[in-house]
Amino acid sequence: MVSEARARAGRQARLRVRLTCTGVVQGVGFRPAVYRHAVAWGLSGFVANSPEGAVIEVEGEAELVEGFLRTLSAALPPRARLERVQREELPLRGEEGFSVVESLPGRRKQALVPPDLALCRDCRQDMEDPKNRRFHYPFTTCTNCGPRYSLAISLPYDRSRTAMACFPLCPDCQREYTDPQDRRFHAEPLCCPACGPKLTLLAPDGRLLAEEQSALEKARELLAAGKILAVKGLGGFQLACRADREGPVRRLRQRKNRQAKPFALMVRGLSVARELVALGAAEEALLTSPEAPIVLAPRRRQARVAPAVALGLADLGVMLPTTPLHVELFRDAPYEALVMTSGNASDEP
Repeated sequence: MVSEARARAGRQARLRVRLTCTGVVQGVGFRPAVYRHAVAWGLSGFVANSPEGAVIEVEGEAELVEGFLRTLSAALPPRARLERVQREELPLRGEEGFSVVESLPGRRKQALVPPDLALCRDCRQDMEDPKNRRFHYPFTTCTNCGPRYSLAISLPYDRSRTAMACFPLCPDCQREYTDPQDRRFHAEPLCCPACGPKLTLLAPDGRLLAEEQSALEKARELLAAGKILAVKGLGGFQLACRADREGPVRRLRQRKNRQAKPFALMVRGLSVARELVALGAAEEALLTSPEAPIVLAPRRRQARVAPAVALGLADLGVMLPTTPLHVELFRDAPYEALVMTSGNASDEP
C-alpha cells in the first residue's frame, strides 16, 4: 500500500501537517515508531516531545501525508496511547529527511509519564547470551521495558531530565541510541556495564562489602542463608528473604511491625508460580504482561511456603521478576521464591 501510494504521489500537490498528540506518548517508544513510519512513507519533517505530549510535522506529497496519518495509530508501539490528535496545516518548508529532534520548550500541560515496565523478552535474551555485552547485567533495558516513572525528574521525558543524566553514554550505547533500526533508539534509560550504574552491596552500617558480580554472588549467599536483604529497585527499596523458611519471614514481620497482613512472593519463573498456586490462562497472562502485577491465586497444598507468609489465608500473592536485578538474584540460587515487600514502614504505601 505504501509503495503504490508513493508511485502515484509524484503527480500530486505537496502538503505539510502538524500533529499535536496528547496521551501516553513519552517513554513508550513513540518517537522511534513515528520516525520509522514517516521514513516508510517517504516523508520529511520531525517528531519531538512537547509540553502537550508530542508534536509531529510531516511534509510530502498529499496522498503520502494522508496515508501516513490514516495508518499512524496502527504503527505505534503497544504501550503508547493516543487520547487526542490536533491537526494543523502549515506552509511548506522543503527540508529533506525525517528526524527526532530535541524536546520543544514550555511548561508541562498534558504530557504523561508511563509506569515502569517489566523486563522484556529481548532484553532477557541479551542477559542470557555470553557473547552479549549485557550478559548478566542487572540494569539492562530498551525502548520496550524498564524504568520510566521512577527515573523521571521533570518533563518532557528526555535523558537529561531523568536520573540517568549523570551516566554519559559510551560509544556503543550512543550508536544504539542514534540508530533508528535499533530497539534502543532513543531509549532514555539506556546503559551497559561500560557506562551505566554499578551494583554495590553494603552492610547495615554502610560499609562496602562487594561490587558488581561479587555483590550479586554475596547477596544470593545471604538470602540463601536466611538473611533479610534490602534491594533498591524501581520506585524505592524492597525487603527480601526466603519464602520457604519460617524464621526469616517471622523476623521480617517483626522488623516491619507487620503482624498479620500477607506478604507477596516473587518467584523464579512461571513454572514455579504454577507449583505454588493454581493459575488459569488469564492469571498467567497477567503475570507475564509488561505491567507484571502481583496476582492473587489459591495456594496449592504442597506449596513450599512458610506459614508466616500469609497467616490463615488460602491464597497467595505471586509475581515474576520485574527487573534485571531481580532476575540476577534468582540466577543459580538454591531458593525458588522470595518474600518481596516494600521497604516502607508498616501501613505506608
